[in-house]
Amino acid sequence: MQQTKIKIFNFLFIFFISFNLSANEIKTLASVDNYSITNYDLFFEISVLEKINNNKIPKNYKNIILNQLINEKVKELEVNKNNILISEQIINETLNRVKKNQNIDSNIKKYLSDKIIINLKWNKLINLKYGNRLGINMNEINEIMSSDKKNLKKDEIIKLTKNKKINQISLNYFNQIKSKYLIKIY
Repeated sequence: MQQTKIKIFNFLFIFFISFNLSANEIKTLASVDNYSITNYDLFFEISVLEKINNNKIPKNYKNIILNQLINEKVKELEVNKNNILISEQIINETLNRVKKNQNIDSNIKKYLSDKIIINLKWNKLINLKYGNRLGINMNEINEIMSSDKKNLKKDEIIKLTKNKKINQISLNYFNQIKSKYLIKIY
């Protein structure tokens, strides 16, 4: 227990020192509807990314990461608005794969768990709304197989094609709904 407290203290100490906060106050950097994204949220996200990737994030990436946080908040609000639920079994199976990485402290695991749950809900929302558009044209698959230089199996090509469709539909839907939210960047 004592070691955990020391690790958390060290993490927070390094976290605040490494970013040279210009003020000791929490400031709103952006808002999505009535939900604020603060400088603390941004710095915590950056520190998590640095810890996971074992690499320092360049300062010029802050705006990109802030936009990612905005996009995640839009997704969270949308899945909540649509009352999307995920079974505990699916959540636990997914989180167990993440928790296998023992080098990440419990605060980061909890943070990542919340992000994973939002993504699971988002994927379910897309499947519920657009599942009928996810059909695969077998003629296209056969054409890809005949021109495939990597010798992928039919199942792999179907999976890749389906993922490509899901990603495109998800992006289109996201861009459509994002405009419905009041987003301000300060």
